[in-house]
Amino acid sequence: MEGIQLFKVKSSWIFCGIFLSFSVFSLPAQNLVPNPGFEIYTVCPPWINLGTPLECIPWISPFNTSDYFHGCADPVAVGVPSNFQGYQYAHTGFGYTGMYYYIEDQNYREYVQVQLLQPLEADSCYLVGFWMNLANEGCGVNHTGALLSVGPPTWPYSNPTLDWGGELFTDTVEWVYVFDYIIANGGENYITIGNFYNNAQTTIDPDCPWQFVYAYYYVDDVIVQKTPPENIVLDLGGPETA
Repeated sequence: MEGIQLFKVKSSWIFCGIFLSFSVFSLPAQNLVPNPGFEIYTVCPPWINLGTPLECIPWISPFNTSDYFHGCADPVAVGVPSNFQGYQYAHTGFGYTGMYYYIEDQNYREYVQVQLLQPLEADSCYLVGFWMNLANEGCGVNHTGALLSVGPPTWPYSNPTLDWGGELFTDTVEWVYVFDYIIANGGENYITIGNFYNNAQTTIDPDCPWQFVYAYYYVDDVIVQKTPPENIVLDLGGPETA
């Protein structure tokens, strides 16, 4: 079931993530993602990323060259709302990142990554999510996700912690909230966002009108936040046996 994790402890089921999606940003716990809305930057981004560090510190582009967009920048390149991939206002504020999720005949991927403010606690429940939007010049794919890891991953094709797939993400107008609730193993201190599946495992929109087929998504407002689980005691009709 998407958006829910559960595990059994003695005679109780702990349900992690029975919350309304519109309330997640009002929860009192701390967001462990630094600069989650990409509003803090060293300098206004001058151009598309050609291999330099991202200006939205402390975020980095660990594999290839993801881009940073902001309202202060040149609208021909990496401005907001106008930029080289289309037209989109930020979900909040004036900045967001963007990356290639798919390029036809290439297993090329881009990601954004940051170290969390503190490691996750073992056996604790966390909300993990971000907002995404398909750029106007691209075509939708059916995979997106986030990997929580102990240290930065050395290879992008890993099993993502937040793993959404099956439907095509094709909305170029509205921002889409992608989230799940996870039980931490403990020690996870990095989050990496992108498409963790190769081309053979990724479906591209069959109605894509462009001759050069690729998927490029904007990402904004990332969250990793500890949440209290719901404890529900169930009568299983008799004593438990080991």
